[in-house]
Amino acid sequence: MNNKEIIIDGIKYDVDKLSDLNYTLEKMNDYISKVGFEKSVRSQKFIRHLHICIALKLNKELNIPSKNIHFEVKLKNKNIDIGIIEENEIKFAISIRSQSSSIKKNFTNNVNSLQGEVVSLKSSYPGLKVGVVYLLKKTDIDTKDDCWKYYEQMLPRKLLPLINTNIPTNDRFDAASIIIWDVNDKTQKVELYSNIITQTYSIDTFMNDVKEIISESKIKSQFSVSEIDEKLLRNFLSSN
Repeated sequence: MNNKEIIIDGIKYDVDKLSDLNYTLEKMNDYISKVGFEKSVRSQKFIRHLHICIALKLNKELNIPSKNIHFEVKLKNKNIDIGIIEENEIKFAISIRSQSSSIKKNFTNNVNSLQGEVVSLKSSYPGLKVGVVYLLKKTDIDTKDDCWKYYEQMLPRKLLPLINTNIPTNDRFDAASIIIWDVNDKTQKVELYSNIITQTYSIDTFMNDVKEIISESKIKSQFSVSEIDEKLLRNFLSSN
């Protein structure tokens, strides 16, 4: 996409900045302010801001060709938010979730649905690598509860057991990012909140994990039969 500004629903976007997480969160907050809490949580437009951000990061930071990064991919048993596809074959699937309201009420159910999702995907597509990006608001928009201590207790108990970035498994996510955000009451600016969990599963770490996974999935060789010429043959037979 070329550098440009666009206006959607009265909100101005600098397209070139949408790969920046902080900028994207600001625009997501602008969307809540513009359309109201009720409409924003019922609309896919809110979370689709983050879809765009992650996709652009994959392209810009990992140099994954833009033609290989697809939104809302329809697979056999599940629609996934972002899919990396090469030669009509799914190589990496990414689920993107967000909770801004009724957090304590719905957190366990949402995590359970993630468990079912990753098992279903890996059962239908053996060898598929799957990642998750989970965006959580520190202060519940609906109840006004500060959920920081809740996250400190529940993330290790509920969500972290679903993540295994070291050893491939059939029922765990292979890469994950956990993002906790809020709006500063004094400055009215969006802020990211950090602890050992969000540091371990930062968006930068997520990108690094995806990079390693994508690199591992590519079969490497010196050359193919179709490339053989006199020079290649001579070098190959004379090499140590």
